[in-house]
Amino acid sequence: MDIMGESEASVLSNATTGKSPSHFPLGQREKAIFLTVDVLLATSIILGNTLVILSVLRERRLRTPTNAFIASLAVADLMVGVIVIPIDIAFALGYATGVEPLACLACSNVLTSMIILSVLHLTVIAYDRYLAITDPLSYVIKMGRTRISVLIAVAWATAISISAMPLLGWNNLQYFSHEYCDLMFVHAPSYRFFTVSVSVVFPLNLMLFFYFKMFRVAKGHMNRIAAQEATTSRRPTLRRDVKAAKTVAMILGFFLLAWTPASLISVLDFFIKVDHGLQEKLLIYELIFFHIAFTNSMVNPVIYAFRNKEFRHSFLKLTGAVLRCECWKRRVRSAARRAEMTAFPNQASGSVTIVQRAEGNSGVNVAHKTMQIKVESCHSINSITS
Repeated sequence: MDIMGESEASVLSNATTGKSPSHFPLGQREKAIFLTVDVLLATSIILGNTLVILSVLRERRLRTPTNAFIASLAVADLMVGVIVIPIDIAFALGYATGVEPLACLACSNVLTSMIILSVLHLTVIAYDRYLAITDPLSYVIKMGRTRISVLIAVAWATAISISAMPLLGWNNLQYFSHEYCDLMFVHAPSYRFFTVSVSVVFPLNLMLFFYFKMFRVAKGHMNRIAAQEATTSRRPTLRRDVKAAKTVAMILGFFLLAWTPASLISVLDFFIKVDHGLQEKLLIYELIFFHIAFTNSMVNPVIYAFRNKEFRHSFLKLTGAVLRCECWKRRVRSAARRAEMTAFPNQASGSVTIVQRAEGNSGVNVAHKTMQIKVESCHSINSITS
């Protein structure tokens, strides 16, 4: 007896009686507003998370177990900006019509996998901080490169496996026939309830347990350190670990604020019957809540920069390198104008070929010489003429 099939059919029977919506419930003005928000979000997400990934790869001091998980989380957040939001623009905003049902389902699965990835990474990071504070002596041994790689691989494999389940038949394709792709209701209510319960609610409760234990242990450590001068050498390390735990707690807190509305609306039709009119209203709230959820991928790099001085310095170095490039070009052009010369930069060698014009009685004489230019900052250029 297919209990799940019967329950879903009863839940959806009211939603699918009558004619399915044949138009997108937003006007052109509303679509333009959502499109603008999507473009701004995608740009911010891509820039911010690229800085996080490059910082961990380039800065040796940032290559810690926790930051390895943060970099992997940044990859997932980057995919939100590169893949998920463009999918949202094409399908959820109704720009793509006549989409094949399986294509709509596959795109929705990508969005689901990004949500699960974020939660699982936050859980792993909480576990990492839990070990660092509650068992600091064996932390280095327990959290070696092999375990880090395994935990990251398990997070990605779990997210991909759960998000692929609808492709095996656990979906709503037999009930819905919209002219546009609804990225949420294309999944069966029971699948959405399962995903939220197993991939969101359970990990969040596990994280709350980790944070409760670690802050209680940290408080006890700080009290003992304050009473014993002989153990003051442990104080800076403990404070650093507690600060890192607080940073991750902030990330978790914003994740809850961002994703709770979207998670609740995604399981609403599992508990109540959704008729045709309510369904169209839910589509609008779905768009609003999921756009709020997308901001989570944008805010994480801001939290890192605000809470971690090394991340902040690395972000400034990376952005400064880009700005120096433009400054280099401007200063070279300015120097060439002042010397009444025309410069042809050789980017490969860092040299500039100078063509100097000198007017004489017989016309214009052109002399070629090469100048090595070293840019130390936006305010100084040292040149060595060869």
